[in-house]
Amino acid sequence: MIVTHFQNIPVLSDAEKIFFLKEYFDSTTQKMKTKITFGAFESMVKHIIELEGGPRAILERKNRYAEFIKELKEVQRTDP
Repeated sequence: MIVTHFQNIPVLSDAEKIFFLKEYFDSTTQKMKTKITFGAFESMVKHIIELEGGPRAILERKNRYAEFIKELKEVQRTDP
């Protein structure tokens, strides 16, 4: 089990089950509580996006990876 606030960990590790914990204040009991949501990667995408960096961080990584893949393909074409 790994605990993280970093989006790349569940995404790049191909996690089978993800647990998302969110702390909130319960005005009825006047106490902090923790809501636990869990499921397979596909059902947890919304929660993963909420992790550090949010949607902007995901889009920035997508652009970086796209540039990296483009360069990698060029290298593969020229390698014997």
